[in-house]
Amino acid sequence: MIDSPDLVVNTLGASAFDSPLGELLNQHEQSEHYVEESDRVLFDDTLSAAAGRNSPPGELPGFEPAGPRRKIFFDPAKTRAGIVTCGGLCPGQNDVIRGVTLELLGR
Repeated sequence: MIDSPDLVVNTLGASAFDSPLGELLNQHEQSEHYVEESDRVLFDDTLSAAAGRNSPPGELPGFEPAGPRRKIFFDPAKTRAGIVTCGGLCPGQNDVIRGVTLELLGR
């Protein structure tokens, strides 16, 4: 078991734009399809490992889950492309993302 994993997520900044999915998000108070900012996927995948940390649930280490949110960082009116990855290992994936990003930026 990892005693002190570094699970701090560096962000681009505050999310200031309403999601284009806002109307759909407002129709669902809670759903597996939508993510609240306070949600976390727990680092420990077993009850015994989580209990072994002797921490309250809110202090257990966890990851930021992916999914649509109510507020987003990029302005949809100015966004022309997005890169979506769906998990799994893919050799060279970072190189492809870098290449697409540089091409879109005109560099």
